[in-house]
Amino acid sequence: MTNDLIEYAVCADPDARQGVSHAWCMTCGMRSQEAEDRAVVKHWCLGHAGETGHKRFRAVVTTFLMVVPAPGRVTPARPVDMREAPSTLSAGGGRGLKP
Repeated sequence: MTNDLIEYAVCADPDARQGVSHAWCMTCGMRSQEAEDRAVVKHWCLGHAGETGHKRFRAVVTTFLMVVPAPGRVTPARPVDMREAPSTLSAGGGRGLKP
């Protein structure tokens, strides 16, 4: 049964932007623009606080990941659709996907 599992690793997607962040006001719900430079988001928070008196913000930093075969494993012949391939536990204790 474990022969049909592909062991994988999760890593940063080299083709995607990294560290994209934004913040929103916990009082009124206004949201900053997304930016790779966190200072831009902090500046928006300071400006919003100065204009409104609102002082509580939620900040989110998004990173983009991709799943790749673990070292020594081959890539499946077709991409694995995460909606069609539920995650299962392999015999070795690692997690795998059915191709």
